[in-house]
Amino acid sequence: MYYLNSKPVSSKPSHFTPKRRFQWRGFRDEAGKAIKTIRKDFELIQTETRKDTYFILPGRRDMITRLGEDETITVRRRMVEDGDFEQWETAVETTIPMKRSTAARIGRHLPVFNAPCVSAENGHDLCESLSKKSKSYTVNATRKHYVKGDVEAVISRVKIDGEKKITIALTSPDREALQEMVRELGLNSAANQNFGEFLLAA
Repeated sequence: MYYLNSKPVSSKPSHFTPKRRFQWRGFRDEAGKAIKTIRKDFELIQTETRKDTYFILPGRRDMITRLGEDETITVRRRMVEDGDFEQWETAVETTIPMKRSTAARIGRHLPVFNAPCVSAENGHDLCESLSKKSKSYTVNATRKHYVKGDVEAVISRVKIDGEKKITIALTSPDREALQEMVRELGLNSAANQNFGEFLLAA
């Protein structure tokens, strides 16, 4: 049995396996043609509306921490910056309250987050703690997930600090498949910008 502040959390061991995918993301208005092509040629698999809070430490653009309304916390880290593309890993994904072993895993990536993750019993408390240690951003988004072959496309309408943006994210475990899809959609591979960099530049 696992305990948090002397309270039982879970008797089940964690079997989380990190997921790695190559990614291209764009925020520019000229992606309108690509959006039309994705809507026409890809298969729509999911639509979701969500409100998330992102936490980014200054100088650590290779790590993105997200806390969802459902009290799921996800930590993603950049493994490879491969030319015009990046490879990202979902290093941790869990719910609050979390096991001490899971909090320690977050702490190995982001040491200043270890104590808040251990002590937080709900998302509100964790959000307050992490906001004191990093830059935080509240993002409202409507996301449509599409798939074609080995490539997933996510078209998101996001609202950050009152400003609305449309972003396209293309991901795949296969770098060559992603590169070919970016070319087919007429996107500028060099315009790739991950979400953390976008938020810090906003």
